Amino acid sequence: MLCLCVLPPNFKFYKMTPPQLIENWFIGDIEANVPAFCTLSSKDVRHVSGGAGVLRKMRRFMKFVEQLGRENGCWVEDRIAASPKGWNIADVKALWAGIEKDFKRKYMSGCKRKDVAAWTTPYNKMKNPREEEE
Repeated sequence: MLCLCVLPPNFKFYKMTPPQLIENWFIGDIEANVPAFCTLSSKDVRHVSGGAGVLRKMRRFMKFVEQLGRENGCWVEDRIAASPKGWNIADVKALWAGIEKDFKRKYMSGCKRKDVAAWTTPYNKMKNPREEEE
């Protein structure tokens, strides 16, 4: 069966730091011919082991990034996390610069190597917003 995939056949989600994930979420990896992760759906990652689950976690992670960006006033108001439209590398870097300090304090406290920790480290500390209200 022929499959028209947006990702290369040998694609794997590699270990990324939070700023690397944010960049890949909005920009992708042009050299590796990988589109912005925000454009992917679970059907696009069927050939990737555990791909749908990883993509779901990334989507949730980015909701926290957007929330923190809005709280800190560094989220570009006409943009949404589910679309790469309008995002460029300068905006992505400015977003991370605007949330980095609070992000690390809030989600990476106790982490000894904050600058090289994978995005899954803070993800595991992120609570469901409904749980925080209780």
